[in-house]
Amino acid sequence: ALFATAHGLKCIQDGTMSDVVYDQGIVISSFSQHFSYGFAKCSSNLDRCASFTNMSILDFLKLDAGKDNSRFADSLRHEEVGWICGRCCMSQDDVEHIG
Repeated sequence: ALFATAHGLKCIQDGTMSDVVYDQGIVISSFSQHFSYGFAKCSSNLDRCASFTNMSILDFLKLDAGKDNSRFADSLRHEEVGWICGRCCMSQDDVEHIG
């Protein structure tokens, strides 16, 4: 993962959600959706720009970044399954967690 910090931090916020459903080893459905919000100002408790790969959406929502009121986090709250990769604002604790 890549990280940066600065006062009044703005980070690129984009990502791709995906999921594949199998039945007896056969793919019965799949989806992939990309979203991009460009540069967005980070909340005061999110002081890092981070990129990450293949994290479950439920795990992401447990991070400080997932609990934030950003459009990035809001776009994931209605999802119950699937994976997310992307770039967004995160806290130092988030960065250490995804290491």
